[in-house]
Amino acid sequence: PVPFADRRSKSDSMELADALRRIFGDRMDVRDLLRALAKARKRYRGIARKGVLALEMQGYGYTTREIAELYGVRSNVVAAWVSRARQMLKKERTLSAG
Repeated sequence: PVPFADRRSKSDSMELADALRRIFGDRMDVRDLLRALAKARKRYRGIARKGVLALEMQGYGYTTREIAELYGVRSNVVAAWVSRARQMLKKERTLSAG
């Protein structure tokens, strides 16, 4: 269960799925990718955790601006969280592959 409504459009889902496949590999479907994010959210702390949650929310159709409004921060702050989460997810993926 997610703490927010599913508002994604098909194009939003595909864009997020493409971004996550670059991190996790081509063989995962959107549901598996979202499950992987949920697991990462439990492991990560601080900014990386907020970034994973923001990625999940984007997967459900929220824009960076909407996420920023929910947190009471600027959009560029949310973008920084997402960037940090992506870095950690890529690093984790690289370590588990090698």
